[in-house]
Parts: sequence; C-alpha cells; structure tokens
Amino acid sequence: MKITSFEIYADIPGIDVKAAVVADLHSHDGTEVLRAIESISPDIILSPGDMLERLDGGDDERNAKGLEFLNFASKLAPYYYSFGNHELCGAHSETKQIPKNGQRISRENMDKIKGSGVHLLWDSYEEYISFDISDFNVGQNKIYIGGLVSGRCREDNMPDLNFAKKFSLLKGYKILLCHHPEYYPKYLKDLDIDLIISGHAHGGQWRIFGRGVYAPDQGLFPKYTSGLYDNRLLVSRGTCNNAGLIPRLFNPCEVLSVHICSAK
Repeated sequence: MKITSFEIYADIPGIDVKAAVVADLHSHDGTEVLRAIESISPDIILSPGDMLERLDGGDDERNAKGLEFLNFASKLAPYYYSFGNHELCGAHSETKQIPKNGQRISRENMDKIKGSGVHLLWDSYEEYISFDISDFNVGQNKIYIGGLVSGRCREDNMPDLNFAKKFSLLKGYKILLCHHPEYYPKYLKDLDIDLIISGHAHGGQWRIFGRGVYAPDQGLFPKYTSGLYDNRLLVSRGTCNNAGLIPRLFNPCEVLSVHICSAK
C-alpha cells in the first residue's frame, strides 16, 4: 500500500493537523490500509466514500470486512466518513435505479456504522476540536469537516447543493468530503470551501504518461483522477482494485498523508 504525502497551506493562522485519507475500500480486506494509517499516525482520518457496498441489506455478508475495518480504524484517530454511490446504490450497473422499497440503508447497517465509532457525515458537518492547547479553535480559526453525499441515487441525480452552499458560508477552515471529483467543476469550484477531498475515479485504473485512462462519470482520459488540483481538490486513487478482472496498471493503491498547516 503506497503512502502519498501532501502539504497544504491554509490562510488561517494556527492550523496544524495531519490527516490520513482513505477512499474506495469497497469492503475489501483493510489490513494493509490499517498498517499505512498507523505509520502515518494522523490526527484525523477522512474517508470520502465507497468504503462499503450497498447498505440496504443486499450485501451484508460482503460488508463484514469493511465494517471490521471501520471498527479498528476509528480507534486510531477521530474518523470522519461520508457516503459515496456504492454505499447507497451498489455497483455502477445498479446506480440508475432507486431501491424498490426506497430504503437505501437498513436500520441494522446504520446501527453497525454508528456503533463502529466513526463520525458519519450525511450532508452535514462537524467542528474538529484538537486536544492540543492552541489558538486555532478560537473565533474564526476553526476547522469544519463536512460530507456531501453522492447524488447518484436521487431521482434528480444531484447532490444536496443547499447543504454545500450552507457549508461554504461557515467562518473557518472548511474540509468537504465529496466522493465525486466531477462535482468540483460543476457545483463546488465557485464556493468558498478550502479543501475538497474525493475518490471514485480509482486513479483512472490504468495510468499512461501520468494520466488516467478511464473514470466513472468522467469517461476516457478524465481530468480529475489523482493528486491535487487548484490547491483545493484532492483526489485519492483509492485502496483496492474494484474493476473485476481489469487490473490496475502503473496505478498503485494508496493512502494519502495530508499535512494541513498555516501558510509560511
């Protein structure tokens, strides 16, 4: 499991936090991911979706490994998690359909996720509070972590833009977990959000001359597949191969180590 490091500067003084970004586990075995997180020793863990598979009850046996990962990881650091399309809809072939009973997540699975100790952000946000004595939580020097849930299973195929706009008006440093990087140019680029963290693209599956070949919802030679764009959009390549028999090529799985600190 590769660890890819980034240092991102904030305009707000006094901020100094290290995050481990884990995306797109798809309920695979998370042993290597846990080792990577432990080596990073983060203050917080951030997951922008697709850690589990469909949660309406149709994939409970498969999700056992993913839920085990959440239980272990949440004991390493405060863990903030927002849903992607797979948690709510299942595989890409199913995402055009709303579940027949309208139930995207069973009560049992919701109880398991909440019981794991993660902070589930469903079109909502929380204030991150450091246990270190510092001034970055005073006044406007606050860190807010929000989660914009995938819109793929809604009838209008749209994320909750009212929440995104409300989140952008907060006074402080704002981190938004948003599974879909293609939402950035369409809906988020003009909003006052400091850092948007995404996954979904799996690095483009094959990477040739530093570019991904294909990503869902972006098509061939997608723009947003890996790394930092505009110093605001950070895209993880994910932590597993979820393309069946199609292997990754020049595209190792990764956990991101992200140091967010005040500008020098």
